Amino acid sequence: MTRWWIVPRSGTQGLALGSPKLTDPALFKGLPCDWIINDTVPAEILEDALDKETQIENSFAHSILQRGRPHVEQLVCYAPLGVPGIPTDGSHVAVSTVLLLPTSRGSINLASASPNDPPMIDSNYYATSTDQQVLIWASRRALKLMLLSSALRDEIEAESPPQIEGLSLEPLTPDVPDSVIDDRIRKTGVQHHHSGGTAAIGSVTDTECRVKGVKGLRIADASVVPVTSGGHPQSTLYAMAEQVADMIIRS
Repeated sequence: MTRWWIVPRSGTQGLALGSPKLTDPALFKGLPCDWIINDTVPAEILEDALDKETQIENSFAHSILQRGRPHVEQLVCYAPLGVPGIPTDGSHVAVSTVLLLPTSRGSINLASASPNDPPMIDSNYYATSTDQQVLIWASRRALKLMLLSSALRDEIEAESPPQIEGLSLEPLTPDVPDSVIDDRIRKTGVQHHHSGGTAAIGSVTDTECRVKGVKGLRIADASVVPVTSGGHPQSTLYAMAEQVADMIIRS
């Protein structure tokens, strides 16, 4: 889930990419972030959400949503890159609110026996009560940070909705009802391209990442990881790929 913020006076203060004053070359390398914070959702929010799940969902959610784990991530970026209708001219900065431990589960199936036919994918994002309540809580926390905190309230004017054809979106404020935040997430939320689990160990592959029923084929990417690690997967996947390489050498 990503939201976008108007920055008044950014043309003179140099708070966002596109401003003539924001010229440090380091800001143009990699992700232009000021800071990234992992946050833990209060226990009462988790318990209330888990109480509303079905028995199967509740069992799975309890297995990964342990107290003390990071549940969400907040990134503050110097530019709203790739957002419909939001310019990168120095007038906006961005906050990205990320669900680190999603309990919603989708599916991927073969459409036919032909390798030329694309698979049938049901992502099923944001489907459980736990995901919904955690992300709504985190989104409101970001609104309070940007619009009410002493550090930023004098710098940030308002939340600025993406401009999407066919949608009329009002700016969010920290005191809007949960239903309003939920509606915004459903209409504009996007995934952060860290998908996995589609060839999970124990179902599609064995413990050495060999595809069951297929001789000589292993998988060494995020698709074999059964559940999310609760953070950016890059370093985890490097280690996993090296482990699979050792398995292949030993076999």
